[in-house]
Amino acid sequence: MTTDLIRTDATGLAELISTGKASSVEVVQAHLDRIEATNPNINAIVRARCSRCPGQKRSGTRHDSTVELTYFRSPDGAIYAKLGSPWRGFNELLSDAITPLPPIGSDETSLSTYWIDRATRELLQRRETGDDGPVQSGNATTLILSGSTVIATSDYELFDDESMSVDDFLDILNQWRGEVIAVRDSEHPQIPETYRRNPYPS
Repeated sequence: MTTDLIRTDATGLAELISTGKASSVEVVQAHLDRIEATNPNINAIVRARCSRCPGQKRSGTRHDSTVELTYFRSPDGAIYAKLGSPWRGFNELLSDAITPLPPIGSDETSLSTYWIDRATRELLQRRETGDDGPVQSGNATTLILSGSTVIATSDYELFDDESMSVDDFLDILNQWRGEVIAVRDSEHPQIPETYRRNPYPS
């Protein structure tokens, strides 16, 4: 199957993943294995970021500090969650991979719980099935499930990996969701299409 994965185009890989015939981790690992096998001869990859390889267990720094959940408003009226200064990675993640903005193409014109709801649903489903791995990504950050913890990672090494319990993170998402709904229903801030991201495929 590994040979098939590295010779399959993107459309074919998407079909294999969506039908469950291959996982995204298997696809990435097959390509990393191919790079490792061929790179000594062709020298195409200068530096493989193997600390980010999918087969490796990740833990992230777990802070002893408590989470101080507060909110801040952006100029367009969106309300973002902030966990306090020790939680730099999660603060970045909550304004990048999980936002209160509606996805591109949505009929929603004000704040939305789309990204919060998606992250919550994915975490609950993956925890139930024991399916560790990436849950949701933004432009520069990724949320990863690893056992009973979630990890905030940076695709560009903006911060060191951080971790907290899944239950604590789900509680944060739930509280933030309530704040987003309250602001949306009372103030109706209009969110321009410019700042929105494409939704995940259903």
